[in-house]
Amino acid sequence: MFFQLSLYLSNLVLNKTASTSSYSWDCTAAKGNDGNSSTFWHSSLNGTDNPIWWQVDLGAATTLGSFEIEFYHDSTYQGERRNFKVEGSNDVNFASGVTLLAQQGSTVSGGTVWSKASGNTTTGFRYIRVSKTVREAGDAFNNIYWVFNEFRVYGN
Repeated sequence: MFFQLSLYLSNLVLNKTASTSSYSWDCTAAKGNDGNSSTFWHSSLNGTDNPIWWQVDLGAATTLGSFEIEFYHDSTYQGERRNFKVEGSNDVNFASGVTLLAQQGSTVSGGTVWSKASGNTTTGFRYIRVSKTVREAGDAFNNIYWVFNEFRVYGN
């Protein structure tokens, strides 16, 4: 039988302390891992933060299994759903960050969950960061931003 890995492992980032390069309105970093698919983290519009990033502190180095990003359901701006990476680090500033996964070029459909297993399952990391790898062209109103509903990390 086939079962999704996330059914057996706990969401390691749920309600953990999150931070971000920027945010808009009340869409703070904490909204990106609050367990509520109706809320979302939203970077600033046309901010100078490059790259745009969101990160979470697991509290201790932890072995990671798989990652999910639940993308905003009605977004027409494709730039928010491509060209990003997931990194792990034991340094809060990511001077020694390791790229664990990346989504380059192709666009993830809006309202879907991007789900990937980590190729690195032996190294433990305290901090996990998702960041844009390309500063995209703006949306229909020339706004540049990044938004997602939930970021999840599964492991033991």
